Amino acid sequence: MNSGDDGSGPAEGGGATYGLQAEALAFVTACAERIRTAYRGETRRVLGIGRDLKAAKAHLRHGQFGHWLRAEFGWSERTAQRYMQAARVFGEKPDTVSDLAPGAVYALSAQSTPAAVRTAVLARVEAGAPPDACEIQAEVARARKAERTQRAEMRAVRDLTQPLPGVVALRKAALARRAAGFILARLGDERRTLARLIEGVDPAVLVEALRAMEAPGPGEPIAAIEFDDAATA
Repeated sequence: MNSGDDGSGPAEGGGATYGLQAEALAFVTACAERIRTAYRGETRRVLGIGRDLKAAKAHLRHGQFGHWLRAEFGWSERTAQRYMQAARVFGEKPDTVSDLAPGAVYALSAQSTPAAVRTAVLARVEAGAPPDACEIQAEVARARKAERTQRAEMRAVRDLTQPLPGVVALRKAALARRAAGFILARLGDERRTLARLIEGVDPAVLVEALRAMEAPGPGEPIAAIEFDDAATA
């Protein structure tokens, strides 16, 4: 059921006579009241459908809910989730949102809607000045955009505190050159034997082994150290 032009739902007539005679005025006033009652019932039905969907899902086996939705209503799970999310958020206070358009209720209850926006809108509703549906949806869209911008800014700040991949690679290369120079200065020709022995060895495992082993005596060549051929094969 469609509401007025702004989608906020039928407003109270405010006692206007519209230039009508008493009998005609009584007739259109009764029409307005029936429309208003039906409209309020629409949002209540949305919440009721959501509650029933949640209850049915709880009784179905895992993976059967989507099949049940298609078989019974031709619905997707995404459609059902909108009803259920509305019931989760507003199911305990249907009177509070009964004057809001279902589209506004869906927008407010969505998981991506910031809680502050929902609280602000409900405060206006309870104060008797509910915003129309277009205003609600625009406010929700602005809040979501602001949150996305804030998350992007936080990621950018976090990235600035982390070394860039190229910098990390250059740093590792510099450390590797320092280590190679140290080995070359200490081992001379024996470095070739060392290179053969550690080829394909996990550097972390090698470091642990070096820490655990007893160092060779001064001037003792690598070739004289006993290695387990099976372990280095």
